[in-house]
Amino acid sequence: MQKRKVLPVVSILLTIVLIFGVFAVQAEGAKKPKKRIVKSYVRLIIATGRKTLNYRVPIKKKYTVYTVLRTASKKHRFSLNAKRYSFGVFVEKIAGVKNNPQAGRYWLYYVNKKLANVGASLRKVKKGDRIKWVYSKTD
Repeated sequence: MQKRKVLPVVSILLTIVLIFGVFAVQAEGAKKPKKRIVKSYVRLIIATGRKTLNYRVPIKKKYTVYTVLRTASKKHRFSLNAKRYSFGVFVEKIAGVKNNPQAGRYWLYYVNKKLANVGASLRKVKKGDRIKWVYSKTD
């Protein structure tokens, strides 16, 4: 007789557990989908006079022209030397090519084909920018 009383109780308990289990699984599946991270990139071109380097560099929100150059130099293992001044960072050497004041040759940068008017560490970049560093003679 006790078996007959226990069996309905166990059946009811199992039914309750199954119902709550189904709701728990549905609630877990209803969580917000993960945000898809979309990376932004810029194009970095370095014209040394002997060779041209061309990189697609991922950027973050507050990246500057200098941050892009530094990021690329670490990833692609080319040399980079720079000094900080009040107007920003002054690049002295890229990929083994050093500024030459006696010959009037320096590293200059362009963003979207426009010559820079601020230091590389002050110029913010945005998705799709084309940054070109050129080793050239200045007037």
